[in-house]
Amino acid sequence: MMATLMLPLTLSTLMAARQPGDAPSIHAARVTGATVTTLAGNALFGPTRSGGVAASFSLTLGAYSESGAVTFARVSALRPRPGRYAIEPMGPGMGGEAFHAVVSLGGPEAPVGVFRAVSGTITITRSGEDQVEGSYELRAVGFFASDPEREDREITVRGGFTAEPAALASSYEATFAGQVAGTARGSAEFGELESEGARTFSLTLGAHSEQGAVLLSRQGTGRPAVGVYEVREADRATSEFHGLVITGGPAAPTGVYRVLRGTLTITESSAERVVGSFQLWAEGFTASDPETETRPLSAAGTFVATTGAATALSLR
Repeated sequence: MMATLMLPLTLSTLMAARQPGDAPSIHAARVTGATVTTLAGNALFGPTRSGGVAASFSLTLGAYSESGAVTFARVSALRPRPGRYAIEPMGPGMGGEAFHAVVSLGGPEAPVGVFRAVSGTITITRSGEDQVEGSYELRAVGFFASDPEREDREITVRGGFTAEPAALASSYEATFAGQVAGTARGSAEFGELESEGARTFSLTLGAHSEQGAVLLSRQGTGRPAVGVYEVREADRATSEFHGLVITGGPAAPTGVYRVLRGTLTITESSAERVVGSFQLWAEGFTASDPETETRPLSAAGTFVATTGAATALSLR
């Protein structure tokens, strides 16, 4: 199964809640191994919430950087105290104090590679409501966008950070290629609806965007847990995700594309927020030529979705 090409940045779309007198937000790191490069950017931290209470803790380094980013998260919602913490692969047996991490090389619109940490440590030297400081060293395994089928490339990342608080926001960003090339941005919502006794979970990404939207849904199994999910054509098993990609704005769509295959990666899932990324391959038609329904389109992106009205998919 091909992994997604876009990093699931858990706080990549959050606005920093900086207060007067705060130290600057900064992240710097060096990457060695399968590639050699440097990373630099901002640094944000904060809890995710479920039912109004903190559910987990996230630390995002280089969220808006064109060089790359490192995203840390852990099950415990408590801000980490000064000390040394293990970095472990994400999984059901992971301890509440340990961190997992994902490394993205390249910027959001031009990803170079994605790597998941398999070992390492993160050291917190200062931890306060207005600032978290520290350093880390991790080993990660993943793939380059130029060769996504080979997922065993290994890198080592060593860096330091001074992070500031972040405020939650709804956001979506995607890059289209094929019949249409460009970038779409907007808000993101998730929800459930019931029709004829069946429940459907829906992710609506960019519903009001003038550049394009992605609609993903599945029947019967509710809000997805953290994990990687297949996206297939609508006539496959009902428990799998299926979807549409719509280019152009809601008042003047330029094309509609049915997703043939792809992946949806969920990195955070709560009653208030679902965070993740996607890589999709679709085909469909343009508004100027609706009779030709085999135009190719790929879409890759990230999202931070908040609760809202679910959207039912009507696949042509």
